[in-house]
Amino acid sequence: MNSFAWAAGFFDGEGCITLTDRQTLTVRVSQKDIRPLHKLVSIFGGKIYRSGDFAHQWTMKGLNAVSALRAMAPHLFLKHQQADVALEWAAQPWRQLGVSSGRRKRKTPEQRKADGMLESLLSGLKKVYE
Repeated sequence: MNSFAWAAGFFDGEGCITLTDRQTLTVRVSQKDIRPLHKLVSIFGGKIYRSGDFAHQWTMKGLNAVSALRAMAPHLFLKHQQADVALEWAAQPWRQLGVSSGRRKRKTPEQRKADGMLESLLSGLKKVYE
């Protein structure tokens, strides 16, 4: 089985895509059984954290999260639209994902509006599943 297809299926059921307050794209999966999370680490990298008393969480941020979403996107079913919006958000020319030194420039009002629209769209897509 294709590893990206397996990861996408697992991510569709258990995963989450977020855009954080610090302008970072994050993908995560919480799970009681740590074995599938180790498989995600072997496919994409990332880290596993303890999440509560009985759960673990696989997390990736920034450019690594973008790479993982790009690899899974063709195989996603439930979260395909969310991934598309998150990847569009990450591709904005002012985003500077992965820039580790120097100060980030302030966004223009137009850039803030574009980001806000994409963030709202992602939020709205998540509510479809509640």
